[in-house]
Amino acid sequence: MNKEVLLFALILAVPIGVLLLKRWRWTILFVMVLLVYEGALRKWLFPGLQAYIYIAKDFLLLTSYVGFLLDTKKSVIRFPFAKPIAFLMVACSAYFVMLLANPNSPSFLLSLLGLKNYIFYFPLVFIVPHLILDIEHFRRLFKLYMFLMLPALILSFIQFSLPPTHFLNNYVQQSDAVQSITSKFGEGDSRARTASTFSYLAGNVTFTIFMVTLSLTFLIIDNFKLKNNILSYLVFVLSIGGMFTTGSRTGLFALFLITFAFIGFGVVNRFITSRILVRFIAAFGFSSAAILYLAQDAVSSMFIRASRVSDTNTRLWAPLAETYSAFEQAPLGGTGMASTHGGMVTMVLGPNQSFEWLNGVFLELESARVLLETGILGFILYFGMRFMIVIYAFRCAFTFKNKANSLIAFGFGLWFTFHLVLYVATNPTAALFYYFGLGVLFAMHISEYHIAYFKKTQQLSAFQAASSS
Repeated sequence: MNKEVLLFALILAVPIGVLLLKRWRWTILFVMVLLVYEGALRKWLFPGLQAYIYIAKDFLLLTSYVGFLLDTKKSVIRFPFAKPIAFLMVACSAYFVMLLANPNSPSFLLSLLGLKNYIFYFPLVFIVPHLILDIEHFRRLFKLYMFLMLPALILSFIQFSLPPTHFLNNYVQQSDAVQSITSKFGEGDSRARTASTFSYLAGNVTFTIFMVTLSLTFLIIDNFKLKNNILSYLVFVLSIGGMFTTGSRTGLFALFLITFAFIGFGVVNRFITSRILVRFIAAFGFSSAAILYLAQDAVSSMFIRASRVSDTNTRLWAPLAETYSAFEQAPLGGTGMASTHGGMVTMVLGPNQSFEWLNGVFLELESARVLLETGILGFILYFGMRFMIVIYAFRCAFTFKNKANSLIAFGFGLWFTFHLVLYVATNPTAALFYYFGLGVLFAMHISEYHIAYFKKTQQLSAFQAASSS
């Protein structure tokens, strides 16, 4: 980008930012849509501006944060149930800010971008409850969201039918000096593993798991009725079929485990009766038939890929093995935030880096990379917070009185559990869904308080009426 265009963009950003300050609620919701489609802008429409598009959603979120703070008309919401999580968020933030001075980091700017990855989305947790009033409000918003996501879900099937060399199958090219790559299913199968509108494959996997979790949640809430749930069924089928086109074994395992964990939870808590269970079996059979019809080749490619893989046991133990390896070799304060992030390193330091600051320690999984980047204390604080979030979500699921709230909590509990292994700090797509989801859960918790207060008020009124008579 030349200096004139950059200057024009900065000048234009000022009035847009001022306008968005007053529309901070809609700005956050827009960011959740942009999150899915920004990869398309970076890959296909404006590849020369991909770095600036990447930070656009963060600029929009920053204006919404400021707008939220300046909004004197917003209601005051207290979060007494969130003190442990809030404490760990503050502790993480303080420690990670200190790590900006880490002498092991190859670049201060790289550390600053890494800090964004770790803590920038924390405020969403406490802002989202000001956007969502109750479960019905969330249902309406999510139905609109599902409709807007249909093109992204359908695109995976189109990409799978195209050769890997087709431009629609390209991933984001970080630099002109770095050739764009596309993952394939493996030996004997040249089909591309689809990224849909996302910059990389991981974003599509994260998005698909999120859509299956919430669409299934609302199907269970409505007892698998077809009426008023055609969109939820469509998203559920397209998401599972789309997961086959990604070639992700972990993602596919997550989807099936989520589905059957939900059914078990519903049966144990008597949300699903025998009659509803029969309806689910029929719906599951229909969905399976639809998936096989829509993604027959993708299903076949996935099973062939799985049958050829011989590292299943190794991958199962990888989170523990890699984390222990990082513990043995990481410096006390870590190698610097984002120092293991290939895309950001290329963006800040340029292509063809040797990563000499890692001293030959190259790790794949997030738990190990967080420990390597931030040291043992950063690992304990960050994953301590994420474990606390999992515990909180499942506690809500088993204590909420409202069926819909309880199912929402259980769905997010499963989502948070899988993301103890899947990427959050190194995957902005997952991070936004993660902290937005926790904010939704906080909103459901607050609505539980309102329901309990309303019932107590009714009981008190009835008692007073009976006493006076």
